[in-house]
Amino acid sequence: MAKLLLQVKGLPQTMKQLNNTVEKVITRLGTEVRQALRDKTPVRTGTARRGWTKRTRDNEITVDNSVPYVPFLEKGTSRMRAANQGRGIIGPALKQVKRTKVK
Repeated sequence: MAKLLLQVKGLPQTMKQLNNTVEKVITRLGTEVRQALRDKTPVRTGTARRGWTKRTRDNEITVDNSVPYVPFLEKGTSRMRAANQGRGIIGPALKQVKRTKVK
């Protein structure tokens, strides 16, 4: 029976570099998503547009807006159409991000 022994050197450094790269890409993507959401949020006073925040933790992005009337801008009401000609905020923002090339 033949035996083959492979020894990989530098794997911890490579994994660290890979994790750093993934973290940078996730952070950049979160920033692009937040900016796209801001771009697609209509402005009357600017409160809703300024309300978009981004948090990155453990390779996870959270982009949210705690302004109480943002759901009405997204979905509309019986008396008000959703933002962006009825398309809301999130859909058009994600389309904008899809068109952006990752550098």
